[in-house]
Amino acid sequence: MKKYITSLAILAVIALISLSFRSSSTKYGPRLSAVLDNSSQSSFIVYVFFTDKGPEADSRLSDPLSLVTQASIDRRMNVKTPDKIVEMVDVPLYQPYVQTVA
Repeated sequence: MKKYITSLAILAVIALISLSFRSSSTKYGPRLSAVLDNSSQSSFIVYVFFTDKGPEADSRLSDPLSLVTQASIDRRMNVKTPDKIVEMVDVPLYQPYVQTVA
């Protein structure tokens, strides 16, 4: 009986967590939707978060000089391991993503 109650509690927690991460059908969050619905302004300043850097981001890491300068690589060599000289944060955003939201 105790295992049954524990299993049921775990399933309930998993269900609640999955519901909290459910995406809505719109691309806007609830706060922005409320502002858009209740405002006569035509432009807004918002933060946009991208989930990736584009389809070729991993391949761009193989050419460090296309991302950062030689001086930057030299400085990084003093404090980072060779496999961490350039990282995903150094890859610029994929321009079609930016143009889509601009």
